[in-house]
Amino acid sequence: AHHSLVSTPAWDEIREGRDLQSAAEEQRVRELRMQELEVAAMRKTNEHVAELRRIGEESATKVNRYANQVSQRSAEYQDLVDGVNQLKSDARDTEGEFIAGWLRFRGDAKGA
Repeated sequence: AHHSLVSTPAWDEIREGRDLQSAAEEQRVRELRMQELEVAAMRKTNEHVAELRRIGEESATKVNRYANQVSQRSAEYQDLVDGVNQLKSDARDTEGEFIAGWLRFRGDAKGA
């Protein structure tokens, strides 16, 4: 009697209902787990993006610092070049004055 009760259509329906319910619960658990994984993946991605952005900003800062140093050196170099040119110019003026003086001296000596 017990055995025939287990295989009645009513029991089969109950068993199928339970199977469907547990399948639905398993599906729901899988979906929640997938959502958790997606959230974790997004968080990781955001962390990576933030890290890359930080590295990029550091690099940009270094590049700007280097560019500033280069332009500063360039300005210093230009000052040196200007200084050297000024010295050359002064030397030419002095040389010109010396030659003019020498010629005057010789002229004076000849005239004397």
